[in-house]
Amino acid sequence: MSRVKKIVVIGTSGAGALAAKMAKKLDPSVDVTVIRKEDEKGLLTRCAIPYIASGDVMVDACFKDDEEFHEQGIKLVTMKAVKVDRDEKKVVTADGATYPYDKLILATGASPIIFPIPGIELAGVFTLRKAGDAVKMSDWINTNRVRNLVVVGAGAIGLETSYLLARKGIKVTIIEMLEHIMQRALDADMS
Repeated sequence: MSRVKKIVVIGTSGAGALAAKMAKKLDPSVDVTVIRKEDEKGLLTRCAIPYIASGDVMVDACFKDDEEFHEQGIKLVTMKAVKVDRDEKKVVTADGATYPYDKLILATGASPIIFPIPGIELAGVFTLRKAGDAVKMSDWINTNRVRNLVVVGAGAIGLETSYLLARKGIKVTIIEMLEHIMQRALDADMS
């Protein structure tokens, strides 16, 4: 089996950044390149999202600086990846640059599930996936002096956001479509 010399990671979500850092830690000789969109900055794990949404912390305080990548010898490309050529084993960015790889890690994150229900497009309805979502939600809660809130989804982010907002005196109702909370992580007894 040939030795891995070049790793390209697309995305600096918690998974992407940690994969790049771990690859470099396991083998410092590996050439690791992380590619992220121009409008993304630093490393922000999803764990910070509830704290931003509740107003407990500011967004900028939650980002780790890019210097962390540079200190470990990880190359950082701030340009959207537009094509993955699996035959040639290279990634092409929007500016036409190419980045060859032996191994590719796709860590572009997920999109929130938006249920097709009446009213989903109304003001005051938010998805909570990125820092910007959390800021919009926090601003809405504060501007409108929200006292009652419904959270759809009883996963880790939904539960933690609910807890933090309830501590602030907001009455929170949680709706979960699965049999029990955190069903993918916990059995019924633990949940």
